[in-house]
Amino acid sequence: MKLITVLGWEQRYISGLNEILSLYDLEHVYLICFKDYLYMDNMNENLRETIQLIGKLNITHNVIELEYEDSVYNWHILHSFFNTSDFKNILLNLTTIPRETIWTILFFLKNYVSKVNYIYYKPDSYDKSEGGLTKNHKQPRLLFKHSGLFDIDKKLIILIITGFDHNRADLLVEHFEPEKVIFLSQSGKQYENMVRNSGVSFSGAYESTIIENIEFDSYDIINSHRIINELINDHKNYNLIISSQGPKISAISTYMSYLDNKQLALAYVPAREFSGNYSVGIDLAPISGVINF
Repeated sequence: MKLITVLGWEQRYISGLNEILSLYDLEHVYLICFKDYLYMDNMNENLRETIQLIGKLNITHNVIELEYEDSVYNWHILHSFFNTSDFKNILLNLTTIPRETIWTILFFLKNYVSKVNYIYYKPDSYDKSEGGLTKNHKQPRLLFKHSGLFDIDKKLIILIITGFDHNRADLLVEHFEPEKVIFLSQSGKQYENMVRNSGVSFSGAYESTIIENIEFDSYDIINSHRIINELINDHKNYNLIISSQGPKISAISTYMSYLDNKQLALAYVPAREFSGNYSVGIDLAPISGVINF
């Protein structure tokens, strides 16, 4: 089996990698590094430790360097990479991959394989400081080659799988000015979820917007996929955009729904700055499964 993973600064990056190395018989590791974020605390240390860990197990590897600030450059690099490698029996480690990169990797992989294994590790907790998990966000945009099918005679609905950064949701609404927003908020009480993940922030962006709130469990990929597809089917007379801002694993159910409904557009809100204490610890019970293309 071959692993695709992204270098991260969080504690759970190395802890998760150690678990994966103990659970799977890996022959190769594709390590993606965002070279413009190597300055962050622990990044170079985690890079060195990653190389040491896989080297001790005689696992071959190669490093793919991307730039978080340049999505066009990244698309070209990944396009070239996937055209020149063998991707049978892939395990995709979602734990520290940006959502845009998850979707881009899945786009290329589906051209070469019929399915991909994935694994995800939750943290013990997220940063609770006033600064938030991310800040200094860029303008929202649609993922390249995933911008849906838009009819100028139809109104717009945005489905937002909410997270702990309300500003990202606000920016989406301000930018696209939808008729309606459907917030898909994480159920349960984990991570102070009921307080921090309530969806709408009631900023001025929502003054003339219809708002609907739905609770669901984004860690349950099958049920999440079903709920999203039902919402899409119920709103076929609208243009539809979806944005995944909750747990990174929600990018999987989101992409599965995109594969089922090509009129759906995938949107994201990049951040320029991330909390150095984004998460603490790791839950060693992984969430894993298979996405079929």
